[in-house]
Amino acid sequence: MRDIEKDEGVAIQMFTDAAARGSPVAMGELSEIFFFKGDDLPCFRWASAGAACNDVKAIAILADFFHHGFLGLRVDSAEVRRLLTINLEKNALSA
Repeated sequence: MRDIEKDEGVAIQMFTDAAARGSPVAMGELSEIFFFKGDDLPCFRWASAGAACNDVKAIAILADFFHHGFLGLRVDSAEVRRLLTINLEKNALSA
């Protein structure tokens, strides 16, 4: 395995370019990057966009926003259940 230097800025730019071209996977990756950085607004933006394109990572992160009420969202158990059901179905189809 080669030692490859990681550059988060380059990764974010590459994923942003791919997401702008409509890649749901890139949207999910961006939502995850911003989730772990604690940057809720871009995380929510990319999770919402990715979830609309059925990306399982984005759906799970969006469900977390509704579960915890991040960004002042109303805690919504029904929405969490709906999103997680979609996620389970997507995972079952890909298995």
